[in-house]
Amino acid sequence: MITAQDKIIKFANLDELKDAIVQDLSTRDVNAQRYCVRFIMLNNFATFRDLTMFLVKELNVNLFELQNLTLGADKTITIDMLSDAVKGITENSLITPFSELVRFYKESDFNGFFNEIILTEDLRNSSKRIYVPIIGLNNRFNDFLKSFGRIEESAPIWQLYSQVDDKIKVFVTKFKTPTLPENSEFCILETMRDWMNFWRKQAPRDKILCSAFPIRFGWKNSRPDSIFTFTEITNPYEYLTDFLGVHIPFEYKESENEYWERIQGAVSDTYDKVFSWKTYVETHFNIRKIDFKVILDKWAYELYTDYDRWLLKNYLLHTDQLKDKPYIKLCLTETTDYVVPATFFVNLAERIFYLVNQPGVDKFYDERKQLMSEERSLFRELVPKDRQEWLMDHIIDVAQSNDGFAIVKKLSTGTFEFEKELFFGWYQKRSEHDFGLKHLKEFYPDLHAYLNATDVSIYRPGAEWLADYFNAYRAAKVNNVYSDDVRGFIETQNASEKEFWDWYYKHNSCHDLFHEHNNDELRRPDKVYWIDGLGAEFIPYIQYLIETIQSNYEIIEVQVATTGLPSNTSLNRFVADNKFVIKFGDLDALAHGSHYKERKTLISELSTLRHIIEQILKDNSVGHHTIALVSDHGLSALSRLCEPCKLSGKAHHEGRYIPFAADIAAGSMPEYVTVNNPDDKQDYMVALTHSSLGSRPSHEVHGGCTPEEVLVPFIVITNNDASKPIKYDVEPTDLEVPLSSPVFKCVILPQPKSAHLIINGTKVSMEVNNTTWSATIPHATEGKVLVSVIPERGRQQNFEVKVFGLGLGNSIIEDFDL
Repeated sequence: MITAQDKIIKFANLDELKDAIVQDLSTRDVNAQRYCVRFIMLNNFATFRDLTMFLVKELNVNLFELQNLTLGADKTITIDMLSDAVKGITENSLITPFSELVRFYKESDFNGFFNEIILTEDLRNSSKRIYVPIIGLNNRFNDFLKSFGRIEESAPIWQLYSQVDDKIKVFVTKFKTPTLPENSEFCILETMRDWMNFWRKQAPRDKILCSAFPIRFGWKNSRPDSIFTFTEITNPYEYLTDFLGVHIPFEYKESENEYWERIQGAVSDTYDKVFSWKTYVETHFNIRKIDFKVILDKWAYELYTDYDRWLLKNYLLHTDQLKDKPYIKLCLTETTDYVVPATFFVNLAERIFYLVNQPGVDKFYDERKQLMSEERSLFRELVPKDRQEWLMDHIIDVAQSNDGFAIVKKLSTGTFEFEKELFFGWYQKRSEHDFGLKHLKEFYPDLHAYLNATDVSIYRPGAEWLADYFNAYRAAKVNNVYSDDVRGFIETQNASEKEFWDWYYKHNSCHDLFHEHNNDELRRPDKVYWIDGLGAEFIPYIQYLIETIQSNYEIIEVQVATTGLPSNTSLNRFVADNKFVIKFGDLDALAHGSHYKERKTLISELSTLRHIIEQILKDNSVGHHTIALVSDHGLSALSRLCEPCKLSGKAHHEGRYIPFAADIAAGSMPEYVTVNNPDDKQDYMVALTHSSLGSRPSHEVHGGCTPEEVLVPFIVITNNDASKPIKYDVEPTDLEVPLSSPVFKCVILPQPKSAHLIINGTKVSMEVNNTTWSATIPHATEGKVLVSVIPERGRQQNFEVKVFGLGLGNSIIEDFDL
């Protein structure tokens, strides 16, 4: 009995096969003459091409190309079409590319088709031959032959296998590939026609990317053969990694398919070069080194897309960029919303609360605090109000739990506005150990700066007590009480008209200082900012802001100045022409706009002042400028805590002063002083203490005589290095001088080019002898006098000098044992 293997004639080389083909044309074998189809089993395309050349060129066999039967470039040929075509051949023909079509037939169709054509007859033309090459289908074709019932009577089947099979990986996909370099091992077959021309133009290639629709639909019907191995690429990740061999260090998720398609496009654009995932992302974002600011700014940047955030996340998670940032790594891993930037910021703010009682949480606290503090503006903007309320509720819950206050300080970052009120309240209610000034400096540095002790040197000699007063006033304002310390100062220093005028006239008015500097070529400001309602209480805070806001500005002068009485805006205004004097009214509007609220009002004042100073520095960041900060009056928060006087008359500014007619007898009293304002020629009774002359105020007030109402800052700043002060050490040789020769002397180091004194508003040039500078005090009289030394380009330094008569000063008297 003849088996399938008996029917297959095997040849050692192509020449033997050629000889057999030639001999077959004149064979007398009955079956060979009866059946015209000759199957030729091969295992590589090179042999197939050589055989084709032999048949076509030497034997004049017709080349019957199946692709000519298709109805379109990406259409397949049905079994009926193929069967009819084979049966309709009338001359010797080589069918190409036969196996590249039938390998995708289903098993039943495959066997049925071969059953139909294997015994094709042409009794009128016994010498007709139809050559059917079967390439790489050894196993499948042999299985068919085993099941073929008429194997004994069929025509001969030839087989020529070389020692090495072609090995071709076919990646079947819907994705279009980039243009490949000429020397690429890959081959692109986008249509069925491309596939059927593969044997002639491009075979063999190690890898094929085939997107022809019929093959995408039917490749699963092909069984493993000796040449082709088929792999379906169902997503961009498989395309990039399995076909193109690009290394991308994270897994594919179907929900992120659109992002992978974007990467695929990027690879396609640069495929002729070496593609590096890490380099691609770094170039995309123009980054090399990552810090908190880069991560959060780019995540929040409105011009970046969800694809950009997805890229950034996976770059950070799959490089070593976050090796020292475990908290941001945790939150980034859990963030899957790339469309809404706020989601990531909410995760960063909230995630820590779910870890509070877990081991290892300590490693997250500092990192979270640092990143939220450094980028607090982004968190304030992006974390919704309802999520901020959630955070506040949870912070309060933790703070009220057993031993929770130590933890809540780790959870607090000073990022959100609600935290300011919490810190403020904790400072009020908690002990110094739990939450004192050192904690304010860490958590609420603006409030700490406000409470910072004022430099005594900004007050005139004899009025140094004002430094202690403002410390007491700020403490009383923070604690919302009319303290004994404040009451004591007012009862002493504002006990009567005499005591008030004594310290009031020790200071120059803000307008006088403004005109003095405006007439001084070296110190003349080119811009003046009038901050309505800015009192001397805020001098430490203003100094802090100038020093800490990133700018090139430096304070070159700070003085405490007075306002006119009453201390209201209309009688103390600066000319605002939008060119030289620019007014900010936000602080004053805040005071008058709503009732005073414990904590909230001061928090708003600090925020408002910060915004004003930031705006001034921003507006003057280009070019060199010298800027004066001036004010028309300060504000008092304590009058609403004191019983009012309820005097008759129409009180203004919630009772801080009362206008009266000149024909009405009114003299100064312990509750008020009487003044005649030179600008409006009006007589006023002006409150001397915090008690309102009318009813009890509900707002912050001004108009009266308390230090916080009548004392304002005069601050000059510059970003011009040529105008910035040189630091000088000024050391008086003696602070007591005789009336007979009232010469003030001091040593100034380093040596200035010039120096002068200012005494009672009079400017006096100083002379130098070696390093000692001197000048005569003009119009000297016995007693104490304030001497201000100003070296060229130096800060003003004040000294209280005693002028004594009779040639005897304290130092001389002390030499006698009296």
